[in-house]
Amino acid sequence: MRSDFYVGVGTTLFSVAALIHLYRSKASAFGISDLDSNAFPKIVAWILLGFGVLMMLTEIIRGRAKAPRIDFKSLYTKYKKPAGMILLVLVYIVLLGKVGFFLTTTAFILAGTLFIGGREKPLRTVLITAGAVVVLYLVFRTWLGQILPGGWLI
Repeated sequence: MRSDFYVGVGTTLFSVAALIHLYRSKASAFGISDLDSNAFPKIVAWILLGFGVLMMLTEIIRGRAKAPRIDFKSLYTKYKKPAGMILLVLVYIVLLGKVGFFLTTTAFILAGTLFIGGREKPLRTVLITAGAVVVLYLVFRTWLGQILPGGWLI
């Protein structure tokens, strides 16, 4: 199956990223000089890497994994909304500390709703956004007692 090849690629990439992180991080020793807190995760990552490479090689040897033809137009239409929302979340995270909770959260919820498809009833979208921001503020500030990021407004 072609999906086995892609799972192998994903597994290999994930395990390589994990191994890079594990070998760069400092680990604390357990008392045995050869073992540290990264020993078990390194073993698991190496095994995962082996299985990923094995899955890819099995598919290549069987001849089922051919060079994929990428249809960028269908990829764009399929992943446009998820990619846009991820970008919107990243912008929200960056601006939250600088601009403040109220403006950033209002813009984020409004833009996300409009981006996903809430354009039919704009007044309802604005009212739901305002209500959601007020409820979020009351929950975090009053009920949970958390200080929200300040900014240009409050």
